[in-house]
Amino acid sequence: MVRRGGAYLIVGQYTDSGNTSFNPHQIVYRQLDVIGSWAFSGAHLGEYIRMLPELVERFGLRSLVTEFPFPTSRQPWPWWRTEPS
Repeated sequence: MVRRGGAYLIVGQYTDSGNTSFNPHQIVYRQLDVIGSWAFSGAHLGEYIRMLPELVERFGLRSLVTEFPFPTSRQPWPWWRTEPS
C-alpha cells in the first residue's frame, strides 16, 4: 500500500472505532512515516496550494477534470436555456 520510505497519512478519524491490528514490523521494515492529523487549519492551505501543480503532474489529475466553456457576459443567463416561444 505504501512504497518503501514513503508516508502514510491518516486524516480525520473523528470517532473511536476501537483497536485496529497491524504489523509494526512493516512500518519499520519499509521505513515508513506514519502521520496523523485530526483536522487541518488555514495555515495548511498554503502548503496544499503549493503542492497542487506537482500532484497534478505526478498523478495525472488533469484527466479527472472536464472543462466546460463559461459563457461570455453577452449571453443571457442561464445560457443553457432557450428563450420562451
